Amino acid sequence: MKMASQKSLLQMRLFQVHYDKDRGQRTENRGQRTEDRGQRTKDKGQRTKDKGQRTKDKGQRTKDRGQRTEDRGQRTKDKGQRTKDKGQRTEDRGLPVNNERGFVLITVMLVIALLFPIVLTFTARTQVNLLQAGNFRDNVQALRLARSGVEGAMGLLKMDDASYDALTDKWAMSFPAVAVGDGKLTVDIVDEDSKLNISSLVDSNGVNIDLYVENRLRKLITRLGGKQEIVDALIDWIDVNNEPFGGHGAEDEYYKPFGYYTKNGALDSIDELYLVRGFDKDLLVDKGLKDYITVAPTDTKKINVNTAKKEVLYDIHDELREGLVEEIVRYRNEKEFKNVVDVKNVIGINDNIYAKILPYIKVNSTVFTVHSKYTLYKVTKNVDALLRRDGKIVSIISWREY
Repeated sequence: MKMASQKSLLQMRLFQVHYDKDRGQRTENRGQRTEDRGQRTKDKGQRTKDKGQRTKDKGQRTKDRGQRTEDRGQRTKDKGQRTKDKGQRTEDRGLPVNNERGFVLITVMLVIALLFPIVLTFTARTQVNLLQAGNFRDNVQALRLARSGVEGAMGLLKMDDASYDALTDKWAMSFPAVAVGDGKLTVDIVDEDSKLNISSLVDSNGVNIDLYVENRLRKLITRLGGKQEIVDALIDWIDVNNEPFGGHGAEDEYYKPFGYYTKNGALDSIDELYLVRGFDKDLLVDKGLKDYITVAPTDTKKINVNTAKKEVLYDIHDELREGLVEEIVRYRNEKEFKNVVDVKNVIGINDNIYAKILPYIKVNSTVFTVHSKYTLYKVTKNVDALLRRDGKIVSIISWREY
């Protein structure tokens, strides 16, 4: 019993110890919370103090801004006073207040009036320079491509079989305009051996007349509807004497009113015929004489029967009647003549007639004219080349660019 009482007492004391310990701990925690609350209150006071300082600073800035506005107003007021004083001084000198401003305005207008034409001139020159640069570029490009057309024609002639030439050959075909770059290129190849060569109408000494060429030229002009008498004037143009030939000759006295004289030398081009009495556009172009004659250095009397127009073939020789010429044209339209003996066999002539026409016919050609034209926008460049072909070798006789 006593031991149980002691045990209970011990337990009560232990409980009392734990209770006192817990209460001390709670008291300590309460003190800590109180201390924290004091710190927060202290921090809040500091923030309030800082806010007050910021408000004070803001008020100072507002005050400063007001002072600057006041200073600006004073400066404006002072400037107005100075302007007023300046006007007063001008008025005191007896000058209107607005004269100075008027003088400045007039000065500005004068400067503009002087500069305006200068600016216009500069702009115009700049535009002209740009146009000239563009034209120069287009001219160079057009000329280069026109030259390339001649080079292409020379390539065709090199590849062609030179033993005979006919209208079925590639070089004789009509080439359509080809689009090259931004422009178009056209190339034409003409057989000069298909034409009547009038360069030998008068010999190189300018004295003797070739009656064969004269007779053929007169007949050709007549066939085309022209007047054969004009050949008299052509002979006078070439020969070296000053005596009119035939009944329609023309020497210096005829040409003097036109400002030039007879050449007394060989023709350099077919276009030179426009200077000769009786040779006009109607005959040369409208009636087409230019397409039947040449002054190129061909075999002067021989004509290529494969390529010559029938108007040229008609008067090769009196023995070669029109019926035989028609037979030649009919045959070559189906199949070309590859040698001159074929001509004899096709038209059925005897050896005697064949021997008479043989010096005036052939089936191949050696001299060709190439006209190449390239058009780029508003620029057109032409190249005319006279070529001689010897087998696979093609050389340039003359070259003209325009």
